[in-house]
Amino acid sequence: MHATWKDIDKQAADRAIQALYESTLVDASENSDGTITLTLNEDGKKRALTYRHKSIRVPKPTKWDKKWRLILFDVPEDEREVRNAFRDHLDYMGFCCIQKSAWAYPFHCKNEIDFIVESLDIRKYVRYLLVEHIDNEEHIKRFFGFE
Repeated sequence: MHATWKDIDKQAADRAIQALYESTLVDASENSDGTITLTLNEDGKKRALTYRHKSIRVPKPTKWDKKWRLILFDVPEDEREVRNAFRDHLDYMGFCCIQKSAWAYPFHCKNEIDFIVESLDIRKYVRYLLVEHIDNEEHIKRFFGFE
């Protein structure tokens, strides 16, 4: 059963709002009627998207089309946190790391990659390739249980 506004303890709500404000993830602005509006700032948006990404899964078809989806990226050092977050998402979603900035996946995943890339604002650093063969791909096939 969902709590209604009447059921929420005002002190608990005030503490939660204060903690959110102090977390530096939101910006506060006072409205003309005396109320305060909290909005996620850039850090807050990245944190929220990070949590949302944890639920992304790539649907697996029953049959492999024998094509690899390669994700290549070159995110600059001054954006290391975003680069690491992207790498963590690829790992979490089950991609195979073939080099530090090159990951392989056997199934269609463009929509999921596009969502993460756009939300992390790294479109200019990421390439999505569809390839039929990778030399020395036996270890990648084993990673996905194809042999």
